[in-house]
Amino acid sequence: MSAELDELAAVFGVPSVHSWRPWWAHEAPARPAHFPAYVGLTPKGAPVDLDIMAAPLGGDGPHGVLLGGPSSGKTEALTTLVLSLCATYQPDEIRILLICGDPHAPRDNGLQALAALPQVDILGADLPAPRREADFLAAAQERIQDEVRSRRRSLREVHPARRPTHGSHLLVIVDDYHLLETDWGTDQWRGLLWRIVTRGAPLNMHLMVSSRVLSPAIRMLLPHCGYRIVMGSHDIDAADDFDGTDSSSGVEPGLALVATDDADPAACTFFHPSGDGGRIRNALIARIRAHAQP
Repeated sequence: MSAELDELAAVFGVPSVHSWRPWWAHEAPARPAHFPAYVGLTPKGAPVDLDIMAAPLGGDGPHGVLLGGPSSGKTEALTTLVLSLCATYQPDEIRILLICGDPHAPRDNGLQALAALPQVDILGADLPAPRREADFLAAAQERIQDEVRSRRRSLREVHPARRPTHGSHLLVIVDDYHLLETDWGTDQWRGLLWRIVTRGAPLNMHLMVSSRVLSPAIRMLLPHCGYRIVMGSHDIDAADDFDGTDSSSGVEPGLALVATDDADPAACTFFHPSGDGGRIRNALIARIRAHAQP
């Protein structure tokens, strides 16, 4: 077990297992009051974590937004967040609903590859291909409404001060949201995100939206997003290819600025668990599944 803990800590950039350890290594796990997840490293090699718990309760959330251009590492950053949360918290403590805006996303890569995690559900995975926009939106609306109803029932008798430690938390992740803003579905999707933000937070529901575009819907959400991630290099010395003539000066995926309400923007390099053919990602999934078996 010691070797496994050391290896997992190294994967998430944590210098000591005493700072972080997976949920199955705790002798008497207590229900968490916070949900920090290690996602990357600072330029000096210090671990970076994001806490999806609401800011008034000591976290960075309850909601977040991630922006970045093509091939900047948005999906990999979300993959890292999900893996870190699932390795740190038990299936009865957190659940994650993934909504993939790209209907052509490969089933064996990106967020789709996380379907085997016991904490994860992928919306629309059972819809026939090609996926119809109306069916996908209807499935999302029904799922969110069911979550709101069930959580309202289970938390109705719980004092508001104790609700964050009662029952599981749900993180809804929407990847490639810009692909959902079509001529037909923009208003409906915007309304769904707004319902999660306004109705979900008191019910231990969190929202994380990834997009290439700072659209009106994203602007609407920004005041409610306690943590904000912008992918890409923000080093002025790296901007040598301003006119786009040098095709060799690509920016390394995974570079980002991370900002929270309590801290100034800070540089971060997200981990890359899907590298090497997904070896690290798949090994983490296998370990989480093995320890989650009854």
